[in-house]
Amino acid sequence: MKRLNKKPTIKFSLRNFFNFFTSLPNLNRKLILIIFDILILFFAVIFSFYITNFNKANISILSLSIFIIYGILIYIFSGQYEGITRYSTSKTLYNVLWRNLILSLSGYLYFFLFTNEINEFKFFSQFWIISSFLNIGLRTIFRELIIQIICTSGDEKKVFIYGAGEAGAQLASQLILSKRYKILGF
Repeated sequence: MKRLNKKPTIKFSLRNFFNFFTSLPNLNRKLILIIFDILILFFAVIFSFYITNFNKANISILSLSIFIIYGILIYIFSGQYEGITRYSTSKTLYNVLWRNLILSLSGYLYFFLFTNEINEFKFFSQFWIISSFLNIGLRTIFRELIIQIICTSGDEKKVFIYGAGEAGAQLASQLILSKRYKILGF
């Protein structure tokens, strides 16, 4: 009998990618998110330069690197990477706004006091808007993809929730996130 050597086929899909991503150790997932945030901060600086019509040669690579590293340190120490993306809420998004505001204001002070490369507040206000938009947008996309791809099941059970208080609202949000139940009413 002749033996057939079949090469295993690798089937790529979003579900396989997210299963792989969620199976990674926690530290590796955080490092991937940090890399995404470095790219977000870099592109936010570039877009801010473009919008405010600054000369891109005004800022040194060292100052740009210090600014981005400082931003990542703010993200790490303020708890940006502690929450689970699937359970992010509006409070998580407000925290992103605050972190980016702190980064923008402290960046303005750094460049105003220690270097004279960027001394207009307009640049940092644009940076705050762009970095917040990119950060919140990507986190929302990740959240929705995770909910739609990983948490979906074939058939939903129909339920009524007895009680319309705070506990009922919490139960409703958990049932909606689980994608296993369809809430018919309270």
